[in-house]
Amino acid sequence: MKRLWMITAIMCCLCHANAQLLYQITGKGIKGKSYIFATNKLCNISFLDTVPQLFKVFNECPTVITEMALNSADVQKVLAQAALLPDSTLLHSFYTKDEYERIDQALTTATKMSLKLLDRLKPAYITELYKTELYRTWLGYDENRSSEIFFQAIAAEQGKQIIGLNNTKESIYALFDHEPLEWQAQELLNLVKYPEREIRQAKALLALYKNGHLSEISYQVQMPDNQTTISYSDYKIYAARNIAWADQLTLLLQTPGNFIVLDAVYLGGDKGLIHLLRNIGFKIRSVN
Repeated sequence: MKRLWMITAIMCCLCHANAQLLYQITGKGIKGKSYIFATNKLCNISFLDTVPQLFKVFNECPTVITEMALNSADVQKVLAQAALLPDSTLLHSFYTKDEYERIDQALTTATKMSLKLLDRLKPAYITELYKTELYRTWLGYDENRSSEIFFQAIAAEQGKQIIGLNNTKESIYALFDHEPLEWQAQELLNLVKYPEREIRQAKALLALYKNGHLSEISYQVQMPDNQTTISYSDYKIYAARNIAWADQLTLLLQTPGNFIVLDAVYLGGDKGLIHLLRNIGFKIRSVN
């Protein structure tokens, strides 16, 4: 019994040691500190108060590095244009009449917006639109109080420099073009048919996030039976992009005082950005 207790205690300590959201980056010749913080779009900003020293280190950093800089009206205009289907293609061409009506009914119920009004938009855009309404209904999601873009918004107010790791072309590809339109159409149909899959996955990832289990988040996404809109095929895109981001950060981190804020799904696991940065030679440790 004593041995079992000791094993349990050791495992709890190990789990606690890995349960982090905020990390300090030093080493590799850096004369100063930078930080990396994991986010989750479904997590309310009130949760940020529970992360020790988070606002202290944010205030120390003159630069915020994120996936995509959202403070440009030109970027928003380009993204809106990229969401449109090619001129010769309409959304209803990907579905049977029954499938189209089923999606239309689900979307109209959730958003009060008919699918017929969105027939020129790529399925990936409509998937995000519908998924957002599911999150609002079942998980209490409020984009105005989401922690996902909180620090970027505050940085803009305070006049901090904001750097996006993705350029506009890369952002368009990630949002609308990394899957063929036929795959996007099927993903939207599956979401309408099986919304409980998405909610179950989102709840699981949010719980892991709040407990700081970044590696478990990546493994959950990579599971073979994951049939949600964030699946293994998406994770392969993230993993490849992480390699490019690690190269970018190698240069950016030479100037200290960076606050890197990225979705938790990009950071943990053996293909995560934290692991890649450590392999390059950076020293990354939990702040608390």
